[in-house]
Amino acid sequence: MVALGLTLIFGVMRILNIAHGSLYAWGGYFAATLGLLGTVLEFALLRRILDKDPILQLLVTFAAFMVLEDLQRMIWGAPRWVARSRPSPITGRWRPPWASTPGASPG
Repeated sequence: MVALGLTLIFGVMRILNIAHGSLYAWGGYFAATLGLLGTVLEFALLRRILDKDPILQLLVTFAAFMVLEDLQRMIWGAPRWVARSRPSPITGRWRPPWASTPGASPG
């Protein structure tokens, strides 16, 4: 797979990417870290609520989602395209065709 990726990058972009294997190693470490995080969540949270009410399961997993999302924003920040301001009001009018009065000009 590494050789195929190296060949593809060199064939398409004409760049000899020597760091290709290192990028694969980073991906492997990242996947292992996520697997470790999933294992911790499994043992710390999910096994304790396995036989509980489904509403409690929903609340606990939603809380875990919110904590992980905030942790992600603290580490990597929020994307720039997130709108934080109130959008401007839409100007103009639109009248559906069935709401117009007979004989009146549209507009």
